[in-house]
Amino acid sequence: MKDERIILLKKLIHLDDDLSIIKKELKNYPFDSEESLFVVKEIDLKNILESFINNNSLEFYLTLEEWANIVECRDDLDFENDKVHQIITELANPILYNKLTRLNLLKLLSRLDITLDGVDVNA
Repeated sequence: MKDERIILLKKLIHLDDDLSIIKKELKNYPFDSEESLFVVKEIDLKNILESFINNNSLEFYLTLEEWANIVECRDDLDFENDKVHQIITELANPILYNKLTRLNLLKLLSRLDITLDGVDVNA
């Protein structure tokens, strides 16, 4: 059962399935956990941000906010560093931080210590 939960958390972080399906499956597991089962890394966040930047639409921004809200509140997830945690928090709370726009996502992406691949910053 623990292995299935870890696989599901990986699916969530990598958005390997429709978010509504992942959310439904996550309901089988509590938010609270005694231990971290999966670590969200900068590369994971980079890949998610790039995919949303390249799909520049309101629907994708709403999905990104929902994704970040789910990730932010799970005790079975940990973060590689404070920077990753802070960016997830900002994505989950655009009213408190910055509206989710292509430009703001590019700014968040630039805060990561990873080369930007596959993002057309001039689009």
